[in-house]
Amino acid sequence: MALPARAEGITPTDVYQETVALKQGLQKLGLLDDAAYESLVDEATLRHPRHVMEKARECNLKISKILQSRDLQGDDLPAKAEANEVRPADVYEAIKHLQGQLAKIQPVSVTVTNTASRKVPSDVYNHLKRICYALDAEIVPSDAYRVAQIVLMNIQKIASLRGLTPEAEYVQHEDKVPADVYRETLAFMDDLRYLAFNPDYAIPGGVVLPSEQPEGEVIPQDVIGLMHDAAAETSAMKYILHAETDTEMPQYQEGKKPADVFSIVVYAHAIVRELIEMERREDEVILQ
Repeated sequence: MALPARAEGITPTDVYQETVALKQGLQKLGLLDDAAYESLVDEATLRHPRHVMEKARECNLKISKILQSRDLQGDDLPAKAEANEVRPADVYEAIKHLQGQLAKIQPVSVTVTNTASRKVPSDVYNHLKRICYALDAEIVPSDAYRVAQIVLMNIQKIASLRGLTPEAEYVQHEDKVPADVYRETLAFMDDLRYLAFNPDYAIPGGVVLPSEQPEGEVIPQDVIGLMHDAAAETSAMKYILHAETDTEMPQYQEGKKPADVFSIVVYAHAIVRELIEMERREDEVILQ
């Protein structure tokens, strides 16, 4: 399916159909665990294109790992042409990128008929989440660390745009497990949600927290999914504040541990709390 001539004419339904094609391609290549795909429970949370884009990044990471296991080179998702809120057209191109990555293994032919119902971003998110979860590639702390760096850089940029020089300093923590990272990231996002109640930081739909949380042992896969959500929200907030450039993907660093990811999130969380306090003080001055 070719990209429609007018990007603004692309709808979540168009994107959903491309995720169906992606799933079929993975199945034909024997790369999708159907039982794992069916095992996930769909979220009830209202998602936006920015969340779908970050889920596509997560899928791209896992597909890249599959490519590497076959001595093939995976590519990062290309950067958007402009720094703005993610649109369905951006996500469409991201899914086409994923399909192109699969073609490096072997081109396959798929047949996708038009979906009978109108789809919304939440439908696309849940479908892509199932696909990503069912890919046979292991997520490790170094993967989550890279996304955590994006979140931190976004928060630092937000602070700069608001004229805040943070007093918080990075502290290296030790002896943490993925569950610790997940809880701290969730707490970070909860405070980010509170910050977004301020009109200057308000993003479409507000900061979204997952409606479903991991049952049983938390694994790096759970952590990176939530970390990508944090990246989506902080990126959107940065655009609302008129950042003129996107955040560049940092270099991958091997050998990171959950404690390293935890330390990054704690640092970013401290800056968010400083932003909340700064805005509170400014509101008090206005009211006096």
